[in-house]
Amino acid sequence: MAQIVREAYPQIKQQLLAQERFIQVLEGPRQVGKTTLVSQLFQEWEGKSLFVSADAQANAGAVWITEQWNTARAMLLADPTSKLVLVFDEIQKIDNWSETIKQL
Repeated sequence: MAQIVREAYPQIKQQLLAQERFIQVLEGPRQVGKTTLVSQLFQEWEGKSLFVSADAQANAGAVWITEQWNTARAMLLADPTSKLVLVFDEIQKIDNWSETIKQL
């Protein structure tokens, strides 16, 4: 069965591969394929990746975000020549998530 490639895929792939390192936010209505799009990008990504979901955590908050951030940093320290993408799925469910990310 052929995979559906989302319209935003080329642009997001280009941003992911860009030399500048910025935080990217992928937002949109529920059930439009955001998580699928990220999964498709990971199939072509040559670096490391860490995909975590706030849906899977009963009490996800600032501490949980920090733990995931530190896990990603440890993965990079273990292999400093590699690239890494950290994806927080459903992060909007965590109060004040953007403030925590800014601090990190």
